[in-house]
Amino acid sequence: MEIILHNNPRSMYSEKVRRVLAYKGLAWTDIEVPALPPKDDLVPLTGGYRRMPVLQLGADIYCDSALILEKLEELAPEPAIFPAGVSARARMVADWVDHRVARWAIVAVFPDYLQLVSEAFIRDRTALIPDLAPERVRVLAPHAADQFEQFAGFLEDALRESQFVVSDSFTAADAACYHVVNFVSANPRVFARVEKCAAIRRWMERIAAFPSPEVTRKLGDYPLTVARDSTPTDFGSVAEPSHGLRFGDRIVVSADDYGTERISGELVKLTPTEVAVRQSSTRLGEIVIHFPRLGFCIEPATTAAQEG
Repeated sequence: MEIILHNNPRSMYSEKVRRVLAYKGLAWTDIEVPALPPKDDLVPLTGGYRRMPVLQLGADIYCDSALILEKLEELAPEPAIFPAGVSARARMVADWVDHRVARWAIVAVFPDYLQLVSEAFIRDRTALIPDLAPERVRVLAPHAADQFEQFAGFLEDALRESQFVVSDSFTAADAACYHVVNFVSANPRVFARVEKCAAIRRWMERIAAFPSPEVTRKLGDYPLTVARDSTPTDFGSVAEPSHGLRFGDRIVVSADDYGTERISGELVKLTPTEVAVRQSSTRLGEIVIHFPRLGFCIEPATTAAQEG
């Protein structure tokens, strides 16, 4: 099946997924998403979710890099990024980095870009992450840089003991740690705190050197056409009632950290690790939008409507 990745060259979480695709040697189709709205070739597929990256497999749409990595592991189990014996540690490290360390990285570097980016960019990012408001981020940035340096110290110690973060092979933990360090490396002021870490530098070189798989770049409404001409296949599993919800109920899914767009639809998959909703439109037909359970809230659509 064609692997379509909606991403942006400068998106840190997109780089996380691109490194996994390279490690696994998976060919993929590149859909470049603009940094600012409107994201006309993405938002119709995600029901309003606008964070990157997004994985598309036909009419099944996978949101959030954590879930994307799980799906890539399912599609191509070898080489594993969740290998036996360290899979739980890899997931825990990745979640900590994605939801805490990444925020430090963004806040630490953002003041340096306030004079370089447009007002529209600042407004957009502040709407996603209120701490990026100019008057606030200047106050928080020194603390964030200190916290990032603490993380770099932990990472350096881990990499002195093995080639990669939790084992002697690349895992999801490495993908998560790499994308934030790589992001900060573009900022000399903050990265100066990491440059002294020789083990980190060697580790980054190893990951950056993964052979590039075949990448096909597509433009225009290609992904929308693929979705319209496909049928969702990854649904139908609601293992047990959760939150009082059952298959076919109308629900709302939203992130619990930032970019909290509320995505509504018909519940068609609910497992301990994943939730998916089905949407229908004349433009796309049926699509199924998937989210991880970790980091996302689920609630009945009626409750969401009452609270709104």
